[in-house]
Amino acid sequence: MRVLDEALIESLLYVRGEEGITLKQLNQFTTCTEEQLEQWMLELAKDDKRGIQLKKYGNRYKFVTKKQFSEQVEQLATDRTVSSLSQAALEVLAIIAYKQPITRVEVDDIRGVSSDGPLQRLIQRELVGEQGRLDQIGRPILYGTTDLFLEQFGLESLEKLPPLPTREDDREETDLFMSQFKEAFS
Repeated sequence: MRVLDEALIESLLYVRGEEGITLKQLNQFTTCTEEQLEQWMLELAKDDKRGIQLKKYGNRYKFVTKKQFSEQVEQLATDRTVSSLSQAALEVLAIIAYKQPITRVEVDDIRGVSSDGPLQRLIQRELVGEQGRLDQIGRPILYGTTDLFLEQFGLESLEKLPPLPTREDDREETDLFMSQFKEAFS
């Protein structure tokens, strides 16, 4: 297997995150056969020099942290003071706050890019949560803000959100995130 294919596979595994990826999906992006991919995955799973390891669940592969680091990883993941929210997470949060309940696909459509990573970070920080499911094929999850969102942003209710601009000219000048909101996560 070419080094370039190995690096690409690692990148694809990383991007797929908790969803994982199948050999068939990987095969679409590499010059490798599924047999070559499976052999390389077995070798990667045995590699113990990394802080992450490759696991197979059913027919999906994904990176997970090693159990020996679980305590430290959990501590970092639950520490709200470790980092502020990214611009992407703030965008997703604003969309959800104003349009809730809303599906991830609807958020993606508004932003024009995938919102899975920022959405997962907001869920992890308990600013956004599941508000039910849409009654259509696939029953997609509807997301909304949580009480912690209101607390973090100093809002009594969603009605206290700043109003959205009504004219096209106002959109460029209005800061939907307002400095007080950014300060909450600095």
